[in-house]
Amino acid sequence: MFNIHSDDSEPLLSSYPQLAPRGDDDRAAVLGIGTFGHDAAASLVEAKSGRVLFAVAEERLTNRKHDWHFPVGAIDECCRVATERGMTLDSVAVNFRSDEFVTKTMFQEIGRLVPDSLASQSICDFLSRRLSDREYLSVDRPTEWAHELLAHLQALGLDQTTNHRLLKRMTWYWNWAVKYGQIADTITRYVDGVPIRFFNHHESHAASAYFNSGFESATVIVIDGMGEADTVSVYRAESGSLTRVSESSWPHSLGIFYLFATQHLGFQLGDEYKVMGMSAYGKPTYRDALREMISVDSQARLWLHETDYLRLGELGPHGHLAYQFTEAFHKLLPQRASEDPIQQQHFDLAASVQELTEKTGVELVRQAIALTGLPNVALAGGVALNGLMNEAIRTNSGCDGIFVYPAAADDGCAVGAAQLAANESHPISRQRIKSCYFGHEVTDAEAAETIRRRNVRATRPDSIHEEIARALADGKIVARCTSRAEFGPRALGHRSLLAHPGLETMKETLNARVKHREEFRPFAPACLRERVSDFFEIHEESPFMLLIGQAREKTRNLAPSVVHADGTARVQTVCQTENEDLYQIITHFEKLTGLPIVINTSFNVNGEAIVDTAEDALESFGYMDVDYLALGDHWISKEENPSILPELNSDNYLSIRKQRFSQRDLGPLTKLDIAEFDQAFSPSEASLKQFVSNGDAKDTQRKKPGTSEKPKINPQQLDDLSLFPLREDPDLWERLIEAENENAKSDPVAAKVLESVYWESDRDLAFRRFHESLDFQSTLKLLRLMGIEKDQPTVEIGGGSGFLSWALCQEGYQDISLLEPNPNYITGTGYLRSRVDAAPIEIEHSLDAFYDSDKMYQTVITRNCVHHFPNIAFVAAAIRQKMAPGGKWVMIREPYVESATELYQFLQGHPYSQSYGVYEFGFPPSHFIQCLELAGLKLRSVVPAHYANNSLGLYSNDRGSRRNRMFSDVVDRVLSLMPGMTKLGYRVETLLRKMIRTRAACFTRPQVMLFQRIELDPVSESTIWYRPESKLADRRDTDRNASRNKAA
Repeated sequence: MFNIHSDDSEPLLSSYPQLAPRGDDDRAAVLGIGTFGHDAAASLVEAKSGRVLFAVAEERLTNRKHDWHFPVGAIDECCRVATERGMTLDSVAVNFRSDEFVTKTMFQEIGRLVPDSLASQSICDFLSRRLSDREYLSVDRPTEWAHELLAHLQALGLDQTTNHRLLKRMTWYWNWAVKYGQIADTITRYVDGVPIRFFNHHESHAASAYFNSGFESATVIVIDGMGEADTVSVYRAESGSLTRVSESSWPHSLGIFYLFATQHLGFQLGDEYKVMGMSAYGKPTYRDALREMISVDSQARLWLHETDYLRLGELGPHGHLAYQFTEAFHKLLPQRASEDPIQQQHFDLAASVQELTEKTGVELVRQAIALTGLPNVALAGGVALNGLMNEAIRTNSGCDGIFVYPAAADDGCAVGAAQLAANESHPISRQRIKSCYFGHEVTDAEAAETIRRRNVRATRPDSIHEEIARALADGKIVARCTSRAEFGPRALGHRSLLAHPGLETMKETLNARVKHREEFRPFAPACLRERVSDFFEIHEESPFMLLIGQAREKTRNLAPSVVHADGTARVQTVCQTENEDLYQIITHFEKLTGLPIVINTSFNVNGEAIVDTAEDALESFGYMDVDYLALGDHWISKEENPSILPELNSDNYLSIRKQRFSQRDLGPLTKLDIAEFDQAFSPSEASLKQFVSNGDAKDTQRKKPGTSEKPKINPQQLDDLSLFPLREDPDLWERLIEAENENAKSDPVAAKVLESVYWESDRDLAFRRFHESLDFQSTLKLLRLMGIEKDQPTVEIGGGSGFLSWALCQEGYQDISLLEPNPNYITGTGYLRSRVDAAPIEIEHSLDAFYDSDKMYQTVITRNCVHHFPNIAFVAAAIRQKMAPGGKWVMIREPYVESATELYQFLQGHPYSQSYGVYEFGFPPSHFIQCLELAGLKLRSVVPAHYANNSLGLYSNDRGSRRNRMFSDVVDRVLSLMPGMTKLGYRVETLLRKMIRTRAACFTRPQVMLFQRIELDPVSESTIWYRPESKLADRRDTDRNASRNKAA
């Protein structure tokens, strides 16, 4: 859970007091906040007209694509604009109802699990009372809530299996209730003094489409991954009001289905457009496999169905349900890893998924129109960015007209929510918007000042439009940044890269030389509105690039670089009244070439958000291989300015804008990541079943014979968990592990599982057994072969119970430290701290204290630890800060996962996957190596699979066999004489596996990897991602004193 209190961040009006409401003010505006999801944004809407005055997505400021963080930067920009215009705030509108997320989705889930309507209603009533109590929604009370829920379930007479399933599901919803309730309260405190309204997520989407469509009446359809509970919503829109007539709910989601297909093809959230681009190169050969997965009924409701290739299953230990591809589908087409080449079968799957999406979209619209009787259609939601589906709807659904809001994803909800609030007080007009230039304005003054400050050589031609057109006609690539930025994902001429569409090689040039992206991705044409039907089969306006039409035959010959492999193009129509700047450029270009078309693609490189300010534009131009930048009326040549930026790798370049944003003093709310939270209650399957069967919340602690008294742990004592998070309530987790120890007395399998992780209750026996194990003896031998001396300062990071540190201490390692935040008696350091012979070990629970110390370590050891972190590079960079020059990092026993299927299989067999499997991340060895080398650590040697240290093979028949020992002896000799040969073995095997496509592995699934710190070029202290607060405070005091001395 996040933890932001009202005194952590100043209320908005303390920074902008002039925005305080002043009653019925003609200059009043509504502040719209789009949060609780990806693509966070903020908008400023005129209260009496509903006209958008300003809107920006948070990613444009932070340079984090699809930014999930609370949009403090975007809100600040809106407030700055409102202040400059002398406006006040009438109200604040937010695009999410946290209460609906929990009650609607959760109550549907209860209805599925408990068919008896009276029992399910009783459970819902109980939860409604609890969820409405803000005092009760506390991360410090998960066990109390769980016990009360269990008591209520048992009073209803439900069986243990049902209780188990309900408890697992409901604890997941509890966490979301806590999280969203806290966020809603935080936002309310933040805007204290301004009336605030929370609107339904889909209704906010629908408002953005309807109020800007120009339709007096329309059928409004929202299609996305999920709102509070809804995945598809249909509205009857008439006379300024929206009435919902149909809804589809989780887990029946077209957006999530498309996302899962995107991930199966090796991409991630936000890459769905790549799959749409891939579809042109494939044939729908998987049509039959997908055909029965999705249907639409006569009430315009979407349904997913279980087939041989799709199943409804639990996403993790929380029991949340989602449709997923089955093992049979994975056999039909294995999941592609992101680094693997794209093959024809992947293009064919993309074509099959796209075909199904188009057919589903068309059928949804047909049934929706039949429900409402209104033939004009307005679309919003992330799936509405699928231009091929939109074109299929336009031509095949029977609609009279279609409008798609340009910011159809979650960023558009910031506008929709604000317009809903405005419409409640003053019915707003519904004129169709012709442009969406709502963002930051690059003025001539800003452009000139940026050029002067960066010492850039620039000219001001008589006509900037003619200068751009001449360069384009000569085959040059021009970056254009002028006026106000676009709102939404498309660059529409104000933040664009422009190029000649008639050059056959231009598409390849842009993809490879400039954008550094996949070669299959198309480029869009910007065409004069009055000429568009001469070149494309489109007979209406498409100012936002959201419709895709067929290119005419002459277009394929005259402008081949904007025609996709299937003969289509995502066209932007350009009108003089709405886009004077781009219209003039294309007009002059047509005079020179005869083509009323230019290539228009976004002004950014791969991985970067579209540029926003003049500073962003100049830096991006300096980094990318582009010939000219037209910044306002200023003309800048790369040839005359070859070194605007020093040579940078991609990561360093992308960090520039991020760092600039982080230096803005916007308070702690900038760290509020909506997507990140911890589970307050997440026991293992076995322990949860034991918990349910016992039903006793007051079970007393059993004192273990032969051990010291267990220290009482207070959760509030866990001071810093930012890097090594402890997710569970310590006392509850301890009881659950004890319950599993009780199970082990009568269950040999449970006993063997506990022994495999040394978690049996007899801690002294467990520690001694590890000390005597082949696992530890092999580790000890490897440390010696790798040159790890016993007197060197050594730290074990994330060491859990600490048995490795203790065993090393018994073997004469004289300077051992252990960093582990978990203080539990069995799974944490509680027992270790009670042992007299562990006194030499420095045990540290606090990350701040660890970094605040001056001690540096010659050796770092991690054992089955690093894969718990989603961002290994950041963790490695943090650890490197505590390593002495030339220090070594021994990475032991990481489970390597090379596909989602393999991760699923790993977790299925993981003894504690249900308790912390949600924090298990799957990576191949190459990912570990790349991340550590990125952080400044060099791979020196690897210990291959089948080595005697293979403790993951505890149950393997060949463990300790003669063949196993002989192989280990050979590896020992190589490590002692030519350790670099093992690294060579890894490289060679990597190439061989790619060539022959085999899963067999030896060096490429190493048991141990040895890295060594190498020295990097010096960097500014401000670039170090983690520094303890005490050191930051010292630095602030130093800076402040220096400033005072300078002023004096």
